[in-house]
Amino acid sequence: LSGYNVEDYWKLLDETAVVINTSRWETFCCAMFEAKAKGVPVIYKKNLHSGRFLDNRLQVEYNAKAYSKALLDLLSDKDTLQRESVLSREYALENASLEKMRDSWARIYNEV
Repeated sequence: LSGYNVEDYWKLLDETAVVINTSRWETFCCAMFEAKAKGVPVIYKKNLHSGRFLDNRLQVEYNAKAYSKALLDLLSDKDTLQRESVLSREYALENASLEKMRDSWARIYNEV
């Protein structure tokens, strides 16, 4: 975000319905967690996180057809989009809050 005003970024996410991550290898994508923290559903490659996170709802096979189907399914049903927005926010709170990250780092440091 170098050169960006963080408030502008949050405002942009406020206007975002869905984030699509097409990365094939990125295992911890901050943009995905930032979007989820704002309650924006994220569509991404199945097993991108090697099974570390139990968020299988919007994981898709790595092909254009699977991505487009997931996107169209979300955008064609406002109730589903709203439900996924709530679940995205809950997911971020449960898996990527500052407290969760602090606790996971503390466990690592204690083990080392």
